[in-house]
Amino acid sequence: MKLSWRRVELTTREPFALATGTDATFPSYLVTLHADDDAGTIGHGEATLNPRVTGETATSIEAFLAWARDELSARSPADWRAFLAHMHDDICGNPSARCAVDWALHDLAGQRAAVPARRLLAPAAPAAALETCMTIGMVAPEQVARLAQAHVAAGFSHLKLKLGDASADAARLRAARAAAPTATLRADANTGWTLDEARALLPELVAAGITFLEQPFVPDARGDVAMVGFAREAAAAAPGLLVCADESVADVHDIKRLLKLGFGGAFNLKLAKAGGLAPLAAAAGLAREAGAPLQLGCMVESAIAHHGGRQVIGLVDAIDLDAPFLLAHDPSGLPPPSSARLETPPGSGLGLAL
Repeated sequence: MKLSWRRVELTTREPFALATGTDATFPSYLVTLHADDDAGTIGHGEATLNPRVTGETATSIEAFLAWARDELSARSPADWRAFLAHMHDDICGNPSARCAVDWALHDLAGQRAAVPARRLLAPAAPAAALETCMTIGMVAPEQVARLAQAHVAAGFSHLKLKLGDASADAARLRAARAAAPTATLRADANTGWTLDEARALLPELVAAGITFLEQPFVPDARGDVAMVGFAREAAAAAPGLLVCADESVADVHDIKRLLKLGFGGAFNLKLAKAGGLAPLAAAAGLAREAGAPLQLGCMVESAIAHHGGRQVIGLVDAIDLDAPFLLAHDPSGLPPPSSARLETPPGSGLGLAL
C-alpha cells in the first residue's frame, strides 16, 4: 500500500471565537492510501492539527505519517487489521495522525469488501440518523442573537453556544434564548470558568434550558474533581442539565479515570482525540456500560473527517458534527450536507464520492 498526504488550510466563513482564542484558518492533513490493486482503490483520511486539543504539532503529525508510509509500503491491503492493531496497541499519542490512517484503512477495506466502514468495527456500529447542533462562537450578545435566528431559519433546531467569559456569558445565554425560543440549547465553556464562576452562572444555565454543558474547567486533576462535584450540583438544579467532559476525555483510559472519580455526567467523544474509529468505538462501549450519555463532536475539519464521524453516530445520543457548515471552502471537493439531519453514509468505506 502507498500512503501520501498534503497539508491544507481550512477557512471558516467567519472567525471562530472560543474561550481559548479566535481563529479563521485551521491546518489539516488530507491523507490518501492506495491499495495498488487492479481496481485502483483509494482510502481517505484526515489529521487535524490542533496542539491544544491533541498535543500534536505539524512536525509530529508529519513524522507519524512518514512512519506509517514506510510501514504500510511493505504490507498488502489484506493485512490492514494487523497493522491497525499494531498502530493502536503499540504506538502512544499521535491521536489525530493515527485517526487519519485509521480512517484511510477502514475506507480502503470497506470499499474492497463493498461494506460501510462501520460494519468493520467489532461489534459493528448500527446505522442511524441524528440532527447535528450548530455552533455559535463566543461573540457579543447581539451577534449571538443574529446568528441564532439565522441558524434556526436555516433549519437547525439544536444550537451550541461557545462560552468561557463569565462577565458576558449570562447575556449570551439570554440573547440566544430570546432569539431562538424553541431551539434546544447546548453550551461549551472550553475550560474558561472557575468553579465559583460556574456556580454563579448555574441559574442562568437553568433559565436558558441548557441541556449539555461542555468542559467548564481546566482539564487537570483539580479541574476534574471540580467537574465531578459541579455535575452533581447541575443535575440537582435541573435534571435536564448534563455537564459533559470534553477536553478531559480522549479515550478509554480517561473515561475509566473520570468514572472512578465518580463523574456522573456525559462524555463528548471526538475521533481525532480517540485516534480513530476503533478506539472511539471502544470508548463509547465503556461509557455505555456505565450508563453515561454520549455526544460525538468534531474539530474544524473537511467533509472527509465528517464522513468518518458519521460512521459511528449510531453509538451516541447526540452529535455536534457541524464543521462542513462552518467552512468557507472545503478542499475535499465535497459539498456540505443538505440539512442538519445527518445519516450514516450508505456507501462502502467512508461513503465518500471523491
